[in-house]
Amino acid sequence: MTNTIEAIASDLAYAGNLRYFLEKARVATQVHLAHLANADQDDPLARSVLPDLVAIEDRIEGLIKQAFTDDPIWSRVWTHWAHGVKGAGRMVLGAVMSRADIARLDTVSSMWAHYGLAPGQKREAGKRIDFDPVGRTWAWRLARQLMMANGAFKTVYDQRKEYEESRVAVVVSAKRGVKVPDGAMTALHIHNRAVRYMLKRFMACLWLEWRTAARLPTSDLYIIGHDNAAGHLHSRVYQPQEYVER
Repeated sequence: MTNTIEAIASDLAYAGNLRYFLEKARVATQVHLAHLANADQDDPLARSVLPDLVAIEDRIEGLIKQAFTDDPIWSRVWTHWAHGVKGAGRMVLGAVMSRADIARLDTVSSMWAHYGLAPGQKREAGKRIDFDPVGRTWAWRLARQLMMANGAFKTVYDQRKEYEESRVAVVVSAKRGVKVPDGAMTALHIHNRAVRYMLKRFMACLWLEWRTAARLPTSDLYIIGHDNAAGHLHSRVYQPQEYVER
């Protein structure tokens, strides 16, 4: 990886993409060898290249993590905010950040849209996607880490899940081919909605910290929701530092 600030951004965009496909190749090779082993068979070529895949994957991970030291903007995001957020590890966070040019994402909504978090964004056959699919994959992996860390963003998830459950008449189990009754929602659907809400909150915080570190224009972050008791809309400004715990 090159050392100039301008080149770091270009290298990182490739590194995040490469790390994603290296992992897919490594996992596919491991699964292939496991299936053969169960049948008392072997594939010498697959067995010989697996260590190389692991080594290159580890090298790319190291380069992505090192960017939080080499790049002054990334370094400020890490030291000022991200290092204190439970679940925000350098590898996955770096992979997420590698997939965007923050100078082009001048609003929180554009940040969400880039990572496939805007309403209605999904893959459809024959239609061009309007988001970065690799970036979205890394973002959802980051969401899983935030959940597992059981920190401040997991609390955001828990609160949103409770709110989503309060909006439906009944929560049902998801069964393939079974139509969900009107007014009901599956537990999986509620879970995914709450995770997406939590992830959007994190990405908004990241947007503000990243744009601030890059000395780019920013705007306040707002939470808009309903009071569960009265049903009234409410809003407040929030800050990324609210989610720092370590």
